[in-house]
Amino acid sequence: MTPNLSVMENANTVPLTCLTIHEGALVQWLLRGQPLLPSKHLVLSEDNRTLFIHPLWRNDTGPYECEVWHGGGWTRSDPLRLTIHYGPDRVNITRGSQPGAVTHVQAELSSNLTLQCWAKSQPDAEYRWTLEHSTAVYVGEKLVIEALTWEHQGTYNCTAFNPQTRLAHSASVLVSVVGPQSPLSAGSIAGITIGVLAVITLTVGLGYFLYTRNARWPSRKTAEDPIHEVTTPTSKEEHPAQPSSDWPRSVYDNIGLELQGQVKVKKMLPQEPSEHFYEMKPPSATPEGYSHGSRKPSPQLALHPLVSTLPQGNTESVYEVLENPECSIYCQMKPSA
Repeated sequence: MTPNLSVMENANTVPLTCLTIHEGALVQWLLRGQPLLPSKHLVLSEDNRTLFIHPLWRNDTGPYECEVWHGGGWTRSDPLRLTIHYGPDRVNITRGSQPGAVTHVQAELSSNLTLQCWAKSQPDAEYRWTLEHSTAVYVGEKLVIEALTWEHQGTYNCTAFNPQTRLAHSASVLVSVVGPQSPLSAGSIAGITIGVLAVITLTVGLGYFLYTRNARWPSRKTAEDPIHEVTTPTSKEEHPAQPSSDWPRSVYDNIGLELQGQVKVKKMLPQEPSEHFYEMKPPSATPEGYSHGSRKPSPQLALHPLVSTLPQGNTESVYEVLENPECSIYCQMKPSA
């Protein structure tokens, strides 16, 4: 047998064979200097020359020896030790040399803090420390922080790695720094700043929305209700009065048309003309062809009914048409006798 053998924990089966030149010799196995007792875990072959370890545990390191008995005496082999690689097991973090694992540590401002990380492993594990929100890496099972500041508080993570088994386990601890004053952390300040900016943005956006809505409201109201106010005469509409000297006038009637929607309009009526009476005084010299007399009042014009509708296609201008308009009115003067 070779003096040393490296194997992995939980290996399926590890065979150990005792070699001898003596045929028919008797073989006996020794474990830690004592005769080995076969079991389900330690199984011997029929000739006892091979020992099967199944499965392999971390305490099956030995040493293992075999004795060969032959006619001339007996011979013992050199001891064989098994190097069994395992771990790392559960990772524990302690504060300094104090026993017991911790998950939360409070330390005074400006004081020193020592954290230790350990785990059962064969071979010894490699330890690395990291701090959240930081790219710094500290190597070693001990982490020593001198003169604690507010920036040192946070969650520290320790990772144990076995280069033989290629396995790794980790644990974490929260470090809190206490002192007379505990200012806001950088994360808290950033959160408050973002919140204030969000409130300002929301307020500005709401004010702009209300301003634009109020600015558009008058124009929208005018577009929806284009009613032209006119002065309505106080006299009754059933009896039109006599026209004045500048009568007749052009009379318009706004007729509701269905363009895109029905628009209400007010009907514009002519103002009631005031009555004027003229009295003709006799001239100093009576010309021929004219007679003395009073001027007759102008005949009363008959108002024709207004045109109610126009063809629907004419949407650009709507006017009321007067039938037989009288453009001028003259008064016939009788010649003098």
